[in-house]
Amino acid sequence: MILRVRSSRGTWRVSGLAAGDSVASLKARVALERGVPVVDQFLARDPAGKKTLVAYPTPSVIAALDADITLGDLGLSNGDLIYLIFPEGRDGPNPSPNPDPNPN
Repeated sequence: MILRVRSSRGTWRVSGLAAGDSVASLKARVALERGVPVVDQFLARDPAGKKTLVAYPTPSVIAALDADITLGDLGLSNGDLIYLIFPEGRDGPNPSPNPDPNPN
């Protein structure tokens, strides 16, 4: 499965996912590919963040719920677009997966 992820830094694809993968594994991929720390990631179905992927009752249960809830549980399927919201300035060192090695 491929999911499209849109953030303030652009839109990209996360491929190689399966319906049985957890939200935690998706967040780990985003952290690895884009440098946004898992703890700063908020995933939603709309750009304003009002339609969250997971309704967290309290911040202390986020990691536990992310590990238990799968992408299939959320009804996500190939090609779906989700929105990544994070605090400005916390987007890490990898805003682009393929930076130009010769910028000049």
